[in-house]
Amino acid sequence: MAGNLEFRVQLPSGETRWLSANSKPIRNPVTGVTERIIGVNADITKRKLAEAELRQHATHDALTGLPNRRLFTDRLEGAISVARRSDGQLAVGFLDLDRFKVINDSLGHSVGDALLQQVGARLQGIVRTDDFVARLGGDEFTFILPAVRSTENGVTVAEKILAVFTEPFTLDGHELMVNASIGFSLFPSDGTDAETLLRHADAAQRPRQTSWTRQLPVLPARHDERRASPTRTRARPAPCARGAAIRVALPTAVRAERR
Repeated sequence: MAGNLEFRVQLPSGETRWLSANSKPIRNPVTGVTERIIGVNADITKRKLAEAELRQHATHDALTGLPNRRLFTDRLEGAISVARRSDGQLAVGFLDLDRFKVINDSLGHSVGDALLQQVGARLQGIVRTDDFVARLGGDEFTFILPAVRSTENGVTVAEKILAVFTEPFTLDGHELMVNASIGFSLFPSDGTDAETLLRHADAAQRPRQTSWTRQLPVLPARHDERRASPTRTRARPAPCARGAAIRVALPTAVRAERR
């Protein structure tokens, strides 16, 4: 039987190569019995690597290597289906960097890109195995958090996530303290589909969307400067911010920001 088979082989050096084997049986003209098989093997490693790269670009952000919006949406819809079948809960997180445009405009897009890469690496490093972090686009990062099932859980996770911003980012000779805001929405209380949950999480981290807040003090990131005011202010340049505060918006979602 003629056929085509693609398979991997490991060379003595440890290198892995992809091969394509095309074969054709040679039968006895009288009996019809296969007497031998002829074929040819071809090295298709370059093609396989190119295909893998295309798949990576389709589902992952080229700058940070994190999952992109498409993969995040697919995973969130899957997580919602699992939670719905098990009568469970989950949280969606939405994180936004403060004044990212100021950094881009003042220090250049290369510094802005490097910042996004470092932020992505830090966020990827602190999420749990069951959690999922993605870059939605621009300076926006999103999370799927199956273990967060209440506002109180959300505050705890927010503190952990925002803790990655307590240390400065070193970028092209610049040491920057970067602020971020994060909001959460809960399934099913804040929404039962991916679009609604994401929209509510985004709204939760925007101050104009909150109707009531309370302050939870956190130690400043640097002790040699005064703690930032607990009142949110947009006038102060974000790259110089040194203090920290956690803000929670109720009742529909939890929102926290590192200042």
